[in-house]
Amino acid sequence: MLSEIISLISVIIALTAVSVSAWQARSNALSARHSHSLPVITEMIGQFRSREFRESIIRLVESPDHAKPHRGFESLPKDLREDAYRVCFFFDYAGLLVALGIISETIIIGVMGTHVVRVWSAIWPAIESERSYRNRTYPADVSPGFLVYYEHLVARIHELGGGRNAAIALQRRVGVRKLPDGSKQ
Repeated sequence: MLSEIISLISVIIALTAVSVSAWQARSNALSARHSHSLPVITEMIGQFRSREFRESIIRLVESPDHAKPHRGFESLPKDLREDAYRVCFFFDYAGLLVALGIISETIIIGVMGTHVVRVWSAIWPAIESERSYRNRTYPADVSPGFLVYYEHLVARIHELGGGRNAAIALQRRVGVRKLPDGSKQ
């Protein structure tokens, strides 16, 4: 009887040790993943907050020159085309990193979500035209995909309730606090 109790206690201790080891290995893997993504996130936020990038976003959102160009982005006026490539490729890259789980969508949508949707809405005619142009002109064995990860990011924002609501939902999920209404402290 005593040997059975000792055996049972030994099994419980062994299972506990395995569980603790598995939890610690998972925790270490998550910590390593986060530490490796930190330089990427820092660089992206620096780029996003740069004067040139902000000015590109403003020009894209405020420009009336998005009327469905027949040859996609290449039909846009040169300055606007450069802004479109700069901003859209940046958001496409962000969408790729989010889709692959390299960086958290909470960070990207929380920081950039409003601008992601505003630019997408403003530049959509040129994106649609670029996709159509690529479908017409690319060889059959070449993928005509264009800004698919940017679209993924926009779709995630819509799934979370849209630009403003997505940011609010993510802020609540991570526990961002707000001051009481009317409070300046």
